[in-house]
Formats: sequence, structure tokens, C-alpha cells
Amino acid sequence: MHTPDRLKEGLTINGETISLADQKLELLNHELKRGQKELRLYDDGKHNDAEPNDGIYAAAFDKTKIAGSYNFRVVASGIRTDVGEITSREWTKCINNAVNIDHSFSRIKVDKYKTRLGIKYYITIVPMDSFKNYLGPGSEVKGKIPNIKQKDITSDDRNVDGTYKAEVFLTYKEIEYGQKIIIYINNKYFTTIKL
Repeated sequence: MHTPDRLKEGLTINGETISLADQKLELLNHELKRGQKELRLYDDGKHNDAEPNDGIYAAAFDKTKIAGSYNFRVVASGIRTDVGEITSREWTKCINNAVNIDHSFSRIKVDKYKTRLGIKYYITIVPMDSFKNYLGPGSEVKGKIPNIKQKDITSDDRNVDGTYKAEVFLTYKEIEYGQKIIIYINNKYFTTIKL
């Protein structure tokens, strides 16, 4: 299987469709060599480790394309104690890499239905990052139509992909003033949708 820099829906290789989940696993396996990677720690003053030979060791890990948890385990062995015995020390740390959502990779759909009094808009947003990682349910998503109204866009927590939906009704008079809805996710600007 090829290793993509960016995941793509509908990817086919030799006539076989490769799911997004399989693409993510392949990317993770390629980047982390089956989910694990050994790093060498340095004490040379060139790897964010302060001064050479000062007993402070460091290394950089930048293979975090896949959102989720990264577990680090550092083992120092062969350490001589004050009484001359050899011992080892172990340290573990878990770091969570959040999904860095981007509107240009997200699914955004607006359906509209004309009525006698105005237009009803059905807005669906699935926030994702460039690797097709979903933001997931539980975030605060709000839409603001300038000079008219604010509307919460809610997620059904049963949708594990984090689909957020809203219905917005605008009278024909309101449409004259507000022809766009500005979307905020967790109080940060996400995108503007033309109605």
C-alpha cells in the first residue's frame, strides 16, 4: 500500500478502494514503524539539551500527524549510585495531540427550502483536519448571522464522526440583511458560509 501525506476518500489502489481507517493505520505504521519508535537521546548541546556533557539529555519527536494519544517511555539504565551500585530509572508521559480542524478539509453542506414566509436552511458541518481526523462530538459550535441572530449548531452524541446540524429560518426581509452565517467552534472562528 502507498503511504499518503494526506488521506483521501475514495482512494483506490489496483482497483481496490482503501478506507480512511486503513489509510490512517498505514500512515501510522509508516510514520511510527508499527506504532513504536525508538529515539536516541543526546547530551551534546545540539539537540535542545543545554550544554554538552552536562547530564541533560534530549531528542525531538515530530511524527504526530495522526491525532490521538502518544505515550512516551524513557528508560535510563547503567546509572551508578553514590554507593557504586548500578541502577535504572524509568519515566512515562502521555501527550494528547488534538485534531487541528480546517474548514477546507471539513464537510459543510447547506440545503435550503423556500416557504411562503422565507427560507429554511438545513446546515450540516463535519469538522475535520487535513488527515480526515474528525473533531468528534461534544464541541461548542455556534453560527452567527450578522445583524440578525445567533444559532447553536448541535451534535447528536450518537454520531461518532461529530456531525453538527442546525436549522435556521430567515424571513425574506431578514435575508436582505444577512446572507451569510459565521461559524465558531469552541469560541474560535472556523468559517463563513454564504446562504
